[in-house]
Amino acid sequence: MGRSPAIVTAMTASPAPQSPPASSAKSPDQPAPNQIKETLISIIIAFVLAFVFRQFVIEAFIIPTGSMAPTLMGEHIRMTSPNTGYEWPVGPQYNLPTPGGGGQPLSIQGDARSGPVRTHDPMTGPPGSGQMLERSNLRLRSGDRIIVFKYLYDIYDPKRFDVVVFKAPHDPKTNYIKRLVGLPGEELALVDGDVFARKPEPAGKVGEDGWAMPGWTIQRKPERAQRAMWQDVFSSEYQPLDPNARNRNGLPFKSPWLGGDGWQIDGRRSYEYTRSGPTTLSWNSAEWPIGDFYPYNERPNTPSRPPNIFPVADLMLSCGLEPLEGSVNVAAEIRARGHDFRVEVRGAAVTLKMGPVGPDRGDGRRGPATDWTTLGTGTLPHELRKGRVTNVEVWHVDQTLQLWVEGKRIAIGEYNWTPVQRTAFATGLTTDHITRVFREHRENPLANPASYAAGSPEFRWEFDGPVRLHRVGVKRDVHYQPGGEMSIALRACHPTTVMHLGPDHFFTCGDNSPNSLDARAWGDPDPWVAKEIDNTPGIVPRKLMIGKAFFVYFPSIIRGESSGLPVPDFGRLRWIF
Repeated sequence: MGRSPAIVTAMTASPAPQSPPASSAKSPDQPAPNQIKETLISIIIAFVLAFVFRQFVIEAFIIPTGSMAPTLMGEHIRMTSPNTGYEWPVGPQYNLPTPGGGGQPLSIQGDARSGPVRTHDPMTGPPGSGQMLERSNLRLRSGDRIIVFKYLYDIYDPKRFDVVVFKAPHDPKTNYIKRLVGLPGEELALVDGDVFARKPEPAGKVGEDGWAMPGWTIQRKPERAQRAMWQDVFSSEYQPLDPNARNRNGLPFKSPWLGGDGWQIDGRRSYEYTRSGPTTLSWNSAEWPIGDFYPYNERPNTPSRPPNIFPVADLMLSCGLEPLEGSVNVAAEIRARGHDFRVEVRGAAVTLKMGPVGPDRGDGRRGPATDWTTLGTGTLPHELRKGRVTNVEVWHVDQTLQLWVEGKRIAIGEYNWTPVQRTAFATGLTTDHITRVFREHRENPLANPASYAAGSPEFRWEFDGPVRLHRVGVKRDVHYQPGGEMSIALRACHPTTVMHLGPDHFFTCGDNSPNSLDARAWGDPDPWVAKEIDNTPGIVPRKLMIGKAFFVYFPSIIRGESSGLPVPDFGRLRWIF
C-alpha cells in the first residue's frame, strides 16, 4: 500500500421543511394568506442563508484515508489490548486491486478470505516486536467528519501548522487535508524532521547548497499544535496484566526503563525507588530505540518492522512524581545529536542547559558534557515534597528545552542551530558532502536512516532520594521524513531541493509522514491548474485553499458487533489543532 493522500469528501445537507397538516374544512385557526406568505418567505430566506453560509463560511467533510493519522482518522480498525488496556488505530486491510483501479478497504476486516488481522501491541515492545494480537471479523470504521472554516482572506490568512483543506493541485477534483508547514514568500527546508524557513535574499536565488545560505530559523509549534502532534511511545500505566505474555520473539515483557538496585519496576504500573541516596532511571535505548514508527501503518495482514524508521530526538518525558521522604531534587537528561540537554530542579529552582558530549572514554561511548550553556531558568510554585503527586513534563522539541508542571510551562530555553549545523550534529555529514554525493552518484545519505546514528536519543531521570513514579511515559514528535529511496531527494528535504514559495504559495505535509502523499512528492500540477492558476510543482496555490479544519463534529462510526447499527463515537468529539 502506497502513501495515503488524505482525501476529504465534502458533505451536503438539505433540510426539508415540514408541511402544515392538510384540512378539508376551514377553521378559525387556519393561517391567513399573508401568514402563509410570510412563512414561505422565511423558509426561502433560511435556505438561502444556509447555502450562503456553506459556500462562504463553513463546510463539512469526511476523511477517508490515514495520512493525518492519528490526529485525524480515515477508515480504520481500532485495536484494544486486553492485556495492557491500550487502544490504538490501525490502517485497514484492502482487497486486491481491480484492472484500472486500486484496492478498496474491506468492509469486514479479518474475514476467512483475507485472514485474521494481526498487529503488535505498541506498549509491549519496539516496532513489530511486541505482543501479537489476532482478531477476526472486525467492522471497518468510517472516517472522522470535520467542520472546516473557510478562509476569508480579507479577515485572516492561514497560519503555519494549521490543519488545512484544499483542492489537490495535481487532482483539483479531489479535496486534501494536511498540515500547513510553509508560507508564502519564504524558502522552506525540512531538516532532521523539523521545519526551517528563511526570507530569500535575493528572492528566488540560492546556491547549489541551499541550506548553507544565511537567515534560516527553525519554526516552533505553538503549544496546542505540539500537544496534538505528540505520538505515544510508551507509558507504564499500560504494564501488561499477564506477566507470561510473550512478544514476537517469545520473550516475556520487560519494562524499557532500567533502574538498578533499589528500584521496583517489573510487573508494576508505578515505579518505586525505596533507598536513600542518588539514583537514575534510564531508558533502554539499545532494546527500544526511538523512531518515527506509527502503529497505524503496521500492515494488518503481514505485520513486520518497517524498513525505514528514522531516529527521533524531539521527545516528551513525563511522570507523576511522588517523593516518599521529605522533598526531592530531580533532573532529566536527553543525549542526542552530539549534545546533552539537561533539566535540573533543585528545591524550587529550575535550570535548563545544554553542552556538547565529552570525548570518547575508550569503550566507544562519549563522556558527559562539561562545557554547559544555560538556556533558561524558572521557579516552581512549590518544592517537590512528600504527600503530593506532581505531574512533570520535560520537552526537547523544535530546538527548545522546556519544563512543564501541572500543565503550565515553568521554564523554556532555545538554541538556534542552522540547517547545516543540525545536519552535522544529527548525521556527522556536511551538507557540501551530501550535495556532492547526490550530484555525482545519485545517492542521498539523508534518505538512509543509518546516517542518523549521531541523532539517536538516550535519556534518563535522576533523583536524590526515594520516590514513587506514576504514568512514566515517553512521547515523540511528528518527524517529517526525507523519504526512504536513496536515489530520490524529496522537495524541501535535501540541500538541493529547497522550496521557493511565491506570494501565493503554501507547502503542506501529513502528520503520518511515512505514509502521506503530500507536497514533498506530488507530481506536476494538473494541466488546467498549470494553465489557469499556477504551474509550480509541489505547492498549493492560494486559489485552491479551502479553509482550516477546526472541529471533529462526528467522529468515526462504531458499528455494533451484533446489530451492525452505526453508533457515533461521541467520546472523540474534539477540536483540531
